[in-house]
Amino acid sequence: MKNLPTFVAFNGPAVLLFSSLIGLLPVRALHRDEVLEHWQLLHAGGTSRGIMLLALAATIQFTQLSPSSRALACALVVFFVWTSAISMFVCGIIGERGSHPRGNRASKVIFYLYACGAITLPIGLAVEFVQAWT
Repeated sequence: MKNLPTFVAFNGPAVLLFSSLIGLLPVRALHRDEVLEHWQLLHAGGTSRGIMLLALAATIQFTQLSPSSRALACALVVFFVWTSAISMFVCGIIGERGSHPRGNRASKVIFYLYACGAITLPIGLAVEFVQAWT
């Protein structure tokens, strides 16, 4: 896929912009005496994930992966980044961690988004690793 680095590179700044704008919400939370940790986690976590995507976009063409494996690995990593960013956003909105599949609907959404991302990231990295060593 010729546009794969562009696709990944587009998602990096998109996540960075999202997490940067979220950086404004802790200020609002401070004035309302609300919990800051969820917004700070999204701000820091989103920033690091966006930078990870930019690094992946810059290096993916140097891997020895087949085009389909390269596309799969990148898609799974991008999926992980967005599912974790969205779940952190929902955490900030409801003020809960969502670390178990029980509870209210928003808590379940948080849990399953994190779980989906946590499953896809290792799969995407394993595809890269296995293809690189074969």
